[in-house]
Amino acid sequence: MKHFLLFLCMMSWLAANAYDFMVENIAYNKNSDGNSVSVTYTHFGNNYPGTTNLSIPQSVFYANRLYNVTAISGYAFYECETLKSLTIPTTVQTIGDYAAFGCEKLNTLSIGSNVKTIGKYAFSETSLLSVDLPLSVTSIDNYAFAGCTKLTQLKTGNGLKQIGRSAFFNCTSLVTATLGAQVNSIGTNAFAGCSALHTLNVNMPDPTKVTVNDNSFDGVDKASCLLCVPRGTLDLYSTAPVWQDFQQMSDASDGYGLQLNFKYDSFLRSGFAQLEIGLVNEEPVSALQCDIILPQGMIVTQTAGEYDITINETRRGSDHGLTVNKTGTNKYTLLLSSPSGKAFKGNSGTLLVMNLNVANMPVGYYNIYARNESIAKPSSEMLYLNDTTLPIVISRSFLLGDANGDGTVDVADYVVTANRLVGKAVISFYNDAADVNQNGGVDIGDLVGITQRALGKITPEIIERNY
Repeated sequence: MKHFLLFLCMMSWLAANAYDFMVENIAYNKNSDGNSVSVTYTHFGNNYPGTTNLSIPQSVFYANRLYNVTAISGYAFYECETLKSLTIPTTVQTIGDYAAFGCEKLNTLSIGSNVKTIGKYAFSETSLLSVDLPLSVTSIDNYAFAGCTKLTQLKTGNGLKQIGRSAFFNCTSLVTATLGAQVNSIGTNAFAGCSALHTLNVNMPDPTKVTVNDNSFDGVDKASCLLCVPRGTLDLYSTAPVWQDFQQMSDASDGYGLQLNFKYDSFLRSGFAQLEIGLVNEEPVSALQCDIILPQGMIVTQTAGEYDITINETRRGSDHGLTVNKTGTNKYTLLLSSPSGKAFKGNSGTLLVMNLNVANMPVGYYNIYARNESIAKPSSEMLYLNDTTLPIVISRSFLLGDANGDGTVDVADYVVTANRLVGKAVISFYNDAADVNQNGGVDIGDLVGITQRALGKITPEIIERNY
């Protein structure tokens, strides 16, 4: 009964706080200062129906007045079923409780450089792939990103001080997390259930001054998760409560690392992509080894039995040998070495390109990993680097009406669609492209739509699918 009364009270509160005005399909409430506004909800549950990509403006003009947008209010996008990307401008300073809770398709988030606080449950149960917080964020409230099961990478700025209770609870795909130097409080169960966490980068200079709960990292495999700490602090972390439970520790290796860049043409008929791998080294190195782990279904193409990999000879240098070996399912080990111990030339740039076939991969969100990275310096000093995670999207795009997939909409598309409707076999036919009215099937109405586009009455739209 108490829960029911609480629900009624919440519904009454939400109803009583309807928006003051709407500009370009975004609802706003005026703030008490009279000069600024907060983005708010349109109605409780499934806010902003049909909205997919939303960029909040810095200011809005309404009734002959200009208002700065300074906040995202509580429940602003609560359970918006279609929202996929959200951009928050630099004028916004606060993100309220439950702001984007339950937006199941939200996978891309850009937070402006003046946001200071993120409310509880703000982005919980969304499909975010990565979170990169600006320097301005000082606190993440309880459960803010809990249940984001597709989140793989987290990076916080050096302004962050407090991570609330269960802030990243059950982010089961989180592989790499980086915490800034000023973090002084990590709440109960903050990272509990993050079972995939492979590398935890911490920049706090003194772990004894960080309030951390015994179960802040419950469910993290502390035997295999690498804890990277600031240079000269290994002894402090290896004896500090909670941190000492991590069995693998390393000094952070600034100035070194791998860069991954994924190039992909998502047109319907294309099944090819490229992975560029670059090395960043501020000082000379004499050897490099790492594992590249590709998603299931992504294949390195082969020519005459050899993997289709292009090596940048200038970048490598004639005194270095480079080998790429398949060491597991979708796992490749790169080894760059110099028998003479000579230093590697240059300090940045593409080292090699792996040519890939992705034609048989279902559309969706994936990750490419570089793990177990190690570098040898000419002095024989070994550096063990942080993991690199690259979130990628495999999508399919097409021209609406291009039923035969030749890149144009013309009479040929009408013919193959008509033949398909009467049961005749056709060599090339793309259901998604032929379904012009987007009702889930191909019917007589699609023939009308194809005709309009073939005659130029309607410009063929480019449709992209990634889920």
